[in-house]
Amino acid sequence: MKTEIEELDKILNLQNPQLILITGIEEIEKKFIIDLATKMALKQNIPTALFHNTEIINIKDEILSNYYKIDINKINEQRFSEKNLNKQEIKKGKKNGKIDVCIDEINNKKIYLPYYFLNQEQQAKLENGYKKIDNSKLYIQKISTYEVDKFEEKCKILKMDHNIQIILIDELKTINSSKTNIFKKLRELSKELNVVIIVANPIILENINLSVPLEKQIEEYELLVKMSDVVLFMKELSEEKQSIVNITVAKNINGNIGKIEALYLKNYIAFVEIIKYFS
Repeated sequence: MKTEIEELDKILNLQNPQLILITGIEEIEKKFIIDLATKMALKQNIPTALFHNTEIINIKDEILSNYYKIDINKINEQRFSEKNLNKQEIKKGKKNGKIDVCIDEINNKKIYLPYYFLNQEQQAKLENGYKKIDNSKLYIQKISTYEVDKFEEKCKILKMDHNIQIILIDELKTINSSKTNIFKKLRELSKELNVVIIVANPIILENINLSVPLEKQIEEYELLVKMSDVVLFMKELSEEKQSIVNITVAKNINGNIGKIEALYLKNYIAFVEIIKYFS
């Protein structure tokens, strides 16, 4: 199992059963989960379970954007057209490749949305891509909330039926319990099933609860770090389409810690090595 970011793979060892916490402030770690799911299941053919609370079609689109390097914004625009535009406008758009769509009218002033359709090659890739995902070793689990016991049962079934090697969770709050209790269960589960479990859990400073002592809230994060085998902290250094991301391995039971930089391609929800991308 590799992140395909060479400097990061030199530090990590994803072969052993372990619980990995990926955290940050911008919620960029959730996008890193999509990148890992694509690399592990579609590229490396590793049985992978992905737990998320996004619509299935959206999560598949993000994965295929990464896999085929199709702009996710164009995919989202295509979805908008299919949902909101009438057939005549869609036909016109497919013929001309670009249209301005009137989406609303306020005070007799029309509001137009620039629209770019995917070309035929890209649409064919997506259509084939959905089949590829369905036939792959990626097992997507759409959940709103799971009780801990139900989540544990689901993971055991996936291990028994598909021999999953890695479990990815893009948002901790999809499991209905205290974070410390969840992490305790996840740590036990990783060892019992002999799998790597990676959890995204952002540090949301805006959500500080003034009715709860600050040290109590910080203490919760400290406990999560303590119970994790590996802790990665991600920080985006700019808001460009191609931005540098600092990834700090702050804790690692395998002994290696350190800081590396990767390139985040936002339009493809992909994380790549800087040197390889520009070489």
